[in-house]
Amino acid sequence: MNLFNLKEKVAIVTGGNGGIGLAYAKGLVKAGAKVAIWGRNSAKNELAKKELESFGGEIMIFAADLTNAAEAREAFKATIAHFGKVDICFANAGAPCAIRLSDTIRTIKIITITTPIVTPDDWMVVAKVLQVRPL
Repeated sequence: MNLFNLKEKVAIVTGGNGGIGLAYAKGLVKAGAKVAIWGRNSAKNELAKKELESFGGEIMIFAADLTNAAEAREAFKATIAHFGKVDICFANAGAPCAIRLSDTIRTIKIITITTPIVTPDDWMVVAKVLQVRPL
């Protein structure tokens, strides 16, 4: 039995054109997943695509700055148009953040402790602390 069979699965890897994101994308491709790489740098996206295709994977790339909600929506629409679905998302894209990690952890703990069921509004509080914009 193959524990890592991802055939027919579609994955998005944000920041997948280098570093940890590219390494994760390689693992997904080697396990049989189709992968969408979202990254700001088109040239790095192209290089990542070529490298991942060398493992036999079906890869699509999309140049997007995910701190821009409109670009994130377009990347998602393009991925759905290309593959028809998304099964996995590895959120690896990073952006500078002016908030301390301790504040983030404190907010998450408060929500987790005081809220038996985490609502979308609760996640929006966390997203605001993390400076994440919803799609």
